[in-house]
Amino acid sequence: MRRGVIWFAFCAAMVSGCDRSSQLPGVLAMSIGPMHGSEATLAPKIEAPREARALSDAFAAAAETIRPSVVRLDVERQRAPRFGTGAGVIFDAAGHILTASHVVRGASSVMIGLATGGTVTGKVLGTDPVTDVGVVAFERPISGLIMARPASSETLRVGEWTIAAGSPLGMNRTVTAGIVSGVDVPDDAIQLGSGERPHRYIQTDAKLNPGNSGGPLVNLDGEVVGITTVMAVGPGGSYGMAVPMDEALRVANLLVREGRVRYSYIGAVTMDLVRLPPDVPDSLREKLPRKGAMVVEVAPHGPAAAAGLREGDLITKIGSRRVEAPDDVRAVVAEQRIGSAVSVEYLRDGARKAVEVRIAELTSEQAAENEQD
Repeated sequence: MRRGVIWFAFCAAMVSGCDRSSQLPGVLAMSIGPMHGSEATLAPKIEAPREARALSDAFAAAAETIRPSVVRLDVERQRAPRFGTGAGVIFDAAGHILTASHVVRGASSVMIGLATGGTVTGKVLGTDPVTDVGVVAFERPISGLIMARPASSETLRVGEWTIAAGSPLGMNRTVTAGIVSGVDVPDDAIQLGSGERPHRYIQTDAKLNPGNSGGPLVNLDGEVVGITTVMAVGPGGSYGMAVPMDEALRVANLLVREGRVRYSYIGAVTMDLVRLPPDVPDSLREKLPRKGAMVVEVAPHGPAAAAGLREGDLITKIGSRRVEAPDDVRAVVAEQRIGSAVSVEYLRDGARKAVEVRIAELTSEQAAENEQD
């Protein structure tokens, strides 16, 4: 007891009459030091290279610029999955929110989480499962909104830094960073109903998780270059895809004006010759030319079936365009007016044939059949 009183008095005397802020750490060091037998030293301070600091500042500035325009979307449906969370970005002066179709399609209610921390009710204006683009509006006018600045995805370069903003795994408006891994990337594994609509993605290695869908992909100028849509995981790792902003804005503006998007359709899925199924006989492979689009699926009662096209036919020309790959067929079909007819030349068992195919409209039900949830 006596020793403790003396030690307390000694500490008090050291602090009394002195600047406590400067003396107290020393007193604590004196009291703690003997108990541990040694004192820790502070790690040396380093200076980051100016280039690294500039890049870090660029990421921080881009994140700061985009975050006020990013919203969280909490969705409830009458069907499974009943609840879901995604992201969106304010894209026009009216306060409309651009997001992914699969985030809000079929929603019975949508709650919008603002950057200011408030939550308001929203409504779905329209969705397009072909491009996976959707638009949400506020139920009532909201003041002080900040719309994101778009950039043409045509100027995007492979290797360029980007950040993805969203609400992954229940978190609010967080960002991840990565480079553009590819531009104008086709995804043949996602046929989206007919497989006829050209569908190109921006590929990024920025980390995406459930809740990122519908959020913006942003360049280091703080401009939106794409809307994140697909996250794929395979044996080699994971990657993310984004709808290019040019396409996303085109579709979003149509949804605002008309509530839907109309697509031309012939009801035939085609495949590149270099990716033919392994069960195609070698005898047939040897007879095939090097260029063209192989019909691998024909929709029952569709325009292609009505015209007589069958699986295994090799399309070599459509309209005035020579066909070198499936994209040629898709591009020509997309350009046609619904109700018009287009000529199709093809090979069947080595014989050249030609038919006229009537262009129909791809319905939202057909497009939604293979929608990615």
